[in-house]
Amino acid sequence: MRAFLIACLCCCYALASGFKIAEQSLNATALSSAYVAGAFGADSAYYNPANMGFSHQLSQSDKSELELTLTGIYIPGFSFTTDTGRKDIGQGSINWGLSTETTLGVPDNMANLANTFLGVDLKAPIKVDSEEKNQHGTYGFSEKGALVEGSADPTFFPVPKVFYKSKTAKSSFGNWNYGVSFTAPSGLAMNWNGEAGAFLRNVMIAMVEFSPSLSWNYNERISIGVSPRILYGMGNFQNTVFVPLGTPQKPGKVETNLQDFDEIPSSMIPEAMGELIYAVNTAQGNALAALAGIGIGGGKHLDNKLRYKLPTLFNPEAWFGMADPSVFDEFINEDKKSIDVAGYNAKVEEINATIKKNWEHYKGEWENGNLEWRYNDKTCASQTTICLPTLFNPVPNETYTTTLNGETQTGYKFVNGVNYCIQNGHTTSGFFGCQHMGETMEKAKELGAYVNCYTGTFYDYNGNLQTSNPGPCAYPTPTETDENGVPRGYATLMDAKELSEKFGMGDMNITTNLVGATKVDQKSKGADFAFGYKAAVSVRPFESKSTTLSFVYTSPVTFNLKGDLDATTYIGGSMGNVNMKADLNLAVTLPSSMQIALMHNFGRLGVEFVYEKIYWSKGDKFAFNFSNPRFTPLSGMVMQFSPEQLSGMMDLADYGAVAMGDGWNDTIALRLGLSYLTKKNYFLMGSFAFDESPVPQDKLGIPDSNAYMFGFGVRKQTSDKWNIGLAYSLSLKDGRKSIYQTGGFGQLHLFSASIGYTF
Repeated sequence: MRAFLIACLCCCYALASGFKIAEQSLNATALSSAYVAGAFGADSAYYNPANMGFSHQLSQSDKSELELTLTGIYIPGFSFTTDTGRKDIGQGSINWGLSTETTLGVPDNMANLANTFLGVDLKAPIKVDSEEKNQHGTYGFSEKGALVEGSADPTFFPVPKVFYKSKTAKSSFGNWNYGVSFTAPSGLAMNWNGEAGAFLRNVMIAMVEFSPSLSWNYNERISIGVSPRILYGMGNFQNTVFVPLGTPQKPGKVETNLQDFDEIPSSMIPEAMGELIYAVNTAQGNALAALAGIGIGGGKHLDNKLRYKLPTLFNPEAWFGMADPSVFDEFINEDKKSIDVAGYNAKVEEINATIKKNWEHYKGEWENGNLEWRYNDKTCASQTTICLPTLFNPVPNETYTTTLNGETQTGYKFVNGVNYCIQNGHTTSGFFGCQHMGETMEKAKELGAYVNCYTGTFYDYNGNLQTSNPGPCAYPTPTETDENGVPRGYATLMDAKELSEKFGMGDMNITTNLVGATKVDQKSKGADFAFGYKAAVSVRPFESKSTTLSFVYTSPVTFNLKGDLDATTYIGGSMGNVNMKADLNLAVTLPSSMQIALMHNFGRLGVEFVYEKIYWSKGDKFAFNFSNPRFTPLSGMVMQFSPEQLSGMMDLADYGAVAMGDGWNDTIALRLGLSYLTKKNYFLMGSFAFDESPVPQDKLGIPDSNAYMFGFGVRKQTSDKWNIGLAYSLSLKDGRKSIYQTGGFGQLHLFSASIGYTF
């Protein structure tokens, strides 16, 4: 059951690496985040709050500064392949396909009798493949891997940011500054396609951060800063994962009993039992089975065909909605001696409901006085076996209108009874002695008489039985109507459950083995506030203040995303499919990090080196839970499962196989930034960085790789108060060693523009 949640876990945690954007301001974009010890101005409130009180060539400590930045995140579309042949079942979200094998626990004595006298094996397992195709485009479980293709659509994601830092407030205890930043440290809206991209199908992640900051410094030589972090995260996800349910060596088992079901789905019935069902219901096929079936109330299908194909009925559908027996042909395969009993019986119930509805309608017409019965008992020689054709007694008649099934119909108010054994208007029968009716047949239809000489039952136009003077036909039999006097319609058939119970197997166990991985489609959404902090220390050890050494620590931040989960598991086969809705709670931890940075100014040239350590291995990556699960069976055996049985079946899922955070490692990032202030107040910036991926490259999971980053930008001081700037950054993801092969480097482009105001 927990496997349902893996899909959203993958997406939420994707923001941890590939979707985490460290470059929030224009300077950070141009310098590939080699912007810690050298941070200055408004955006220092975010990157290094200890530096807010430090002066810079472009920033004075006695001035307040405001900066607005707009960053565009662009990821070009790309294609990739995944070699699942390098993995075994249980090692990732891989579409191995799924097969089920169901065995009925037929008692040995019954199985032996059936095998000896009928030549059928009732214990033969029934094997059914899921309706969902596997990674090879075929059906059923296959442990052979494949080269699976996937792709991602191009994505552009604009993100605005705001930074502010105050002018320095001096006191006898040192100098104070405060600031604030509003940023979007993570976010993405992206569509993934193909078999290999199913686990991140449609993703929308948004995270915003509000961080007030405060710093204290002494004589701009040593400074301490702190910044509380208030974050809000939300996401909407639609994706697919493939969760293992069992292996050939250790299949997942579902144990049930015949008593758990109102009926056995046809997909659970072995071919041998299907032959028995055909014989029992039709009195055809296997002679011994047919004979035994009649003894326990079988032969119903044969009865239906005899009764309703007899030529003694004419156009019965005109009055009672009774269909011709040919409507059942689609459920009967006489060549293979099999019947779709569930489909047949469902059709019977549909037709019988129509018969009853029409019958009740005309009964109401009769009771309301719209119809009257006039019977002529002189149309046949009494007590003879021959019904001679005669003319109908002319009866003064009137027409009336009625509404049936939304349509207005016109009929006669007076209905003449026709005491004939009517063949079909076109043939004669020596057995009944009925002669060719010709036009008389059409007249009978117009007058609305319903005659059944096979049973001797007379129905008038509204379905009431008429028993007076039945003539040469047999007297009406009570089996033609139910206890309420309604025409009985068609009879249902005996299914596998009823057949088993009749033969004393009502307590039969049913075992289904599951081998392969089930497809899980899910939609989920969640949101939460989370809190953390950033602490920083900066030191300028030399009197010239040209060198700055900084240390910045960012605490971990844990989100408990609360929302809704809607997941459908496609097991298929005899088991069927299940939907679950639940209240979602997902804990996702953004890792802590430590930065050590050294900045030195060589006149107008500045050089900064940053070493960063990110602790991905710590914290709860996938601490998830849910409450109030609501299961809805969609097909197959599970339609008759109790909530406890559904929950037990879902617990077979090996959700650990598709957990995307297992084995993640702590990483480092190395960043080098260069800056130069020209005599015309152009601040030029360039950078290079290496950012290590926490994701094991041989593991199926988030498709992330080591990144090589290049950046450059320019800021122009247009006046004493205003400055503007542009920056660009390119990240190249090296997937050459990854299990996800793109045939080159993945790309992430950042475009930033800013405007600053000093006051």
